[in-house]
Amino acid sequence: MNYTIRWTERAKQDVQNIIDFILVHWESAIVSNFLDLIDVKIGFILKNPYQNMISKHYTNSRKIIIHTHITLFYTIDEDLNEVILLSFFDTRQNPNKI
Repeated sequence: MNYTIRWTERAKQDVQNIIDFILVHWESAIVSNFLDLIDVKIGFILKNPYQNMISKHYTNSRKIIIHTHITLFYTIDEDLNEVILLSFFDTRQNPNKI
């Protein structure tokens, strides 16, 4: 089955916040690496969205590690053949912020 990706506003904002943080502390090449990692992991999800761990933080969601400190939470809508990106979370934060 072929799935499409749908980004929630929160997921978009999370990625922008991470990019802003990277630009303050590192260089723009790191942003490119980070965005490449996201593309690779989304590719893995699209091939088999059920392969990743079930998450307890969102109802009917799964999670995949993007980078050491960044986890992507997503859900699957079988009716629409969509993978919905819910949020990108910096795991160094308090988990209650998820």
